Amino acid sequence: MNNINAVLNNLDLGEPLSHEGLSIFPLLRREPLARDYLTLDEALAANSAVITEISEGGSVPNLLFRNKGEQAVFLLDGDELVGAKQNRILNITILAPGMKDTVIPVSCVEAGRWSHNSPDFSTAPRTQFSASRAKRSAHVSEDIAANCQRRSDQGEVWLDISAKLDSLGSRSDTDAVESAFKDNESSLNDFVDKLQPQENQSGAVFCINGRVSGMELFDSQDTCKALMPKIIRSYALDAIDPS
Repeated sequence: MNNINAVLNNLDLGEPLSHEGLSIFPLLRREPLARDYLTLDEALAANSAVITEISEGGSVPNLLFRNKGEQAVFLLDGDELVGAKQNRILNITILAPGMKDTVIPVSCVEAGRWSHNSPDFSTAPRTQFSASRAKRSAHVSEDIAANCQRRSDQGEVWLDISAKLDSLGSRSDTDAVESAFKDNESSLNDFVDKLQPQENQSGAVFCINGRVSGMELFDSQDTCKALMPKIIRSYALDAIDPS
């Protein structure tokens, strides 16, 4: 708790930014920190890491992350992975060590496909939409406490996706949440353009229509800048939802 207090005491609240019902209150670190790890996007782009199904047969709640580089790699809770047998999202945030294979817990966000369309996964420019991400994280935390596992309520994740597709008028033959994001890509990119990170910003409090919806906080302003567009899209999809 002392470490958490120390981090919070080193933050200032920046001037809020708003666009179409979504407001961001930047969290600015007084003493910026450099990071000594790669983001997942950076590691995959450098071919120093790969994500695959855990085996040829696959396992819905687990994937294999192979870090072939010396640096650790930061994997963000809710980050969407596309390809292989079905699209998934990460259940927890992980700092995967260098030169090591790590089994990563995931949830499915494409219920209607179980066949390879690529040998491995790539990352998407988004995370799980914020309302569903919060519920999934709560279930994962409960599973950690009760069973020392890291599984979500997969049925609830699928129900959330179905409701979101219906609410936004999107259609997917495989019940993939990516359809909702792609159908609203232009609008979501407007949010990203209007809500650019500020200098020394390491996180933010997000409000949708005047209500606090979540908080994101990173150790480094560089990590925040790299990942904030994905996170903004996740909150923005809820902000444009008419339901």
